Amino acid sequence: LSRVARIMQLPRGNALLVGLGGSGRQSMTRLAASIAGYKCYEIELTRGFDYAAFQDNIREMMRIAACDETPVAFLFTENQILQEKFLEDINNILNSGEVPNLWQPDDLSDLYDRMMDVLEKKKLPQTKDQAWKTFVELVQENLHIVLTMSPVGDAFRTRCRKFPSLINCTQIDWYNRWPEEALRSVATKFLKKVNLKDEDTRTALAEISVHVHISMVGTCDAFFKNLRRRVFTTPKSFLDMIQMYINLLAEKRVQVSESRDRLIVGLDKLEETNKKVAELTQVMAKMKPQLAKAAKETAELLKQVKKEKAAAAVIENKVSAESKKVGVQQAQANELKEKADAELAVALPALKKAMKALDSITKGDIAVVKNLPKPPEAVKIVMEAVSILLKVPG
Repeated sequence: LSRVARIMQLPRGNALLVGLGGSGRQSMTRLAASIAGYKCYEIELTRGFDYAAFQDNIREMMRIAACDETPVAFLFTENQILQEKFLEDINNILNSGEVPNLWQPDDLSDLYDRMMDVLEKKKLPQTKDQAWKTFVELVQENLHIVLTMSPVGDAFRTRCRKFPSLINCTQIDWYNRWPEEALRSVATKFLKKVNLKDEDTRTALAEISVHVHISMVGTCDAFFKNLRRRVFTTPKSFLDMIQMYINLLAEKRVQVSESRDRLIVGLDKLEETNKKVAELTQVMAKMKPQLAKAAKETAELLKQVKKEKAAAAVIENKVSAESKKVGVQQAQANELKEKADAELAVALPALKKAMKALDSITKGDIAVVKNLPKPPEAVKIVMEAVSILLKVPG
């Protein structure tokens, strides 16, 4: 932090911070700019961000540094290098304080107008040449470029060869591994916000965090020595590990709390159930004589039902036998009915003939029969039959 702050406050001080991602380069730059009272300017990448948008940001920074005479710390990271032309413009600013073809005529006219106030304040000739010269000098004086690069891969070496001002016009600051004491201090600070039972536990957690990180660094070195492949672990990884532990601890505490609450509720239910079982046991003990009496009455009732069932079975058998007899009698009655119907069918014509003959009898015929002194034998037989049918006494 002190090194970056000193570089920024040097005349035309520009810095090249070399280190792995997560080593604190950007945080240190922002903090150093705040200490120096500089405005920290960063490019915000958006969708469709191109070279023209980058040059708009360059023009804005130059206006702030020269026209407003405000010191600016321009933080530019390697992740923001969407095109190599970005570095070409930065290389020109570091080398000469200006970018070729950056300003259009309209922009220059507005720039000259704003610089006239600066020239008047500095008591310099108010000409365009002097305005441009003063503008470039103020840009070099107030615009402090801080580049953050990673040494991993060939990109850093290639860019240093293509744009020599990145090396020649900046002061290089290498960000190495954090010492053990720094790791322990950071871990202790992060763990202070965690609710632990005592300070010994907090200290032990900080120590084990430092041990894990240092052992990982040693493993990465051994991996490179054996397989010639680099694996990096940065302070950001250390901070992420501590934060992951804090988040996991909070999550597990919530789970344990929920499980404890469920267990308490279950125990309360069991206790309540035991009380109800005890109450029911007492009720059962009081009702036991009644239950025995009811069981005895039920047994007697079952015996009575058994007897009645046997009697009902006898009656059922009798009814079944009578039903068979009735069936036989019904069959005989049907047979007689059929025979009677057959005889009736034979007698009906004679009956109809007799009815017809009866309709033809007159009073005179009855008088003749009545006055017969000795009726014929056939008349006697007929009259006897009529007397029998009408149940006339003899």
